[in-house]
Amino acid sequence: IIHEYQQSHLRSIFEYAVKNVPYYREVFKEFQLNNNLSPMEIINRLPILTKDLLRSNFNNFLSDEYRDTNDIFFYYTGGSTGQPSKIAVDKKYLDFRWAMVYYNMTWVGYKLGDCHGFIYGSNLDAKEQSTLRQKSQQWMMNAFHLNAFYINTEDFQRFAEKCMVKRPKFLIGYASALLEFAKYVERNKLPIQLDFIESTAECLSAEARQKIEDIFACKVYDRYGCREVGNIAHECKERGGLHIDWQSVYIEIINKGKYPFLDPEYGDIVLTSLKNKAMPLIRYFVGDIGKVDYSVCKCGMVSPRLYLGGARSIDILYTMDGGMISASPLSLTTRDLYSIQKIQYVQKSPKYLDVNIVTDHADDASIRMSLGDRLKKIFGEDMEIRFNFVDEIEREPSGKYRLTKRLF
Repeated sequence: IIHEYQQSHLRSIFEYAVKNVPYYREVFKEFQLNNNLSPMEIINRLPILTKDLLRSNFNNFLSDEYRDTNDIFFYYTGGSTGQPSKIAVDKKYLDFRWAMVYYNMTWVGYKLGDCHGFIYGSNLDAKEQSTLRQKSQQWMMNAFHLNAFYINTEDFQRFAEKCMVKRPKFLIGYASALLEFAKYVERNKLPIQLDFIESTAECLSAEARQKIEDIFACKVYDRYGCREVGNIAHECKERGGLHIDWQSVYIEIINKGKYPFLDPEYGDIVLTSLKNKAMPLIRYFVGDIGKVDYSVCKCGMVSPRLYLGGARSIDILYTMDGGMISASPLSLTTRDLYSIQKIQYVQKSPKYLDVNIVTDHADDASIRMSLGDRLKKIFGEDMEIRFNFVDEIEREPSGKYRLTKRLF
């Protein structure tokens, strides 16, 4: 059933794109695609869509049907690669995206009307959060919000006070923001009780998940999505991979075996949105790493599950001998360096590594020496490493925190 559904909707979005989207009219002409080919044969012949191509040809990706209407909504991606991209979605699909988010959460205990709090958002969302539509949506869904881009002690205090008054059943947020809020709750010994927590938009490390669970005494579930496509996959109570939202997205894994620190089934994730007609995205290279498992989950659902590789392709750092390092093993290098409050690794060239560190300043000299030795063993003795002890590490325009950043 899943295969037949996706085949049908792939063909439908192809036909719509050819009729309404200038870019795809030209692409289908160039590749001489026709209805005699199956949707799988068609999609395998189409070019990969990159963020740069989308950004530089925005108007050619916009559907003629929605170009001059009010039935369209614009998102901006976080700009992790440098410059945010503009994305259009039709309002019918926007509602469908949110419906999928809440439907997925029923797998882990959500019931319609349950009070909940959000800790995410970006500087690009600051104006959006004050719109009547946004406020109305939050009121109807019994939700309240803290923008993750602007976070300080006062913000956490106000959000914590709301939690203690409203008694939400769960929180949804970026992994890093949830972790910081959990630490704030722990320091201040606040009586906040939750049924579960949902992490999204950032890589959720095992250490961060465990810390959040220990503080709130509840399970943390992971959700994978992006602004361009919306909700993509969500954990069930078994937490053995993320069940793919096959009703709304078709996933391909290309370049399998590219990442030597992962098993050969992992590769680059490519997405096709099956529902968005305002700006159909076909074979969109999202920049994340993953693999798909088609076996039946212990929970009983037969939908395929996505396993994430623990890093984005743009967050992979390089050693002096050409090896690749992901964020996950780097997160373990500071486990016993207790004065480190936050850290970020930024690689500007294959031979140069910046390490930005927020500490309590009790042991900075020792950190420089011990962490320097560990990083030399990982990256190579000739890697030039510079330590920058800073008061704060800036978040991305998306509001996300990145442990690793590669700028070349």
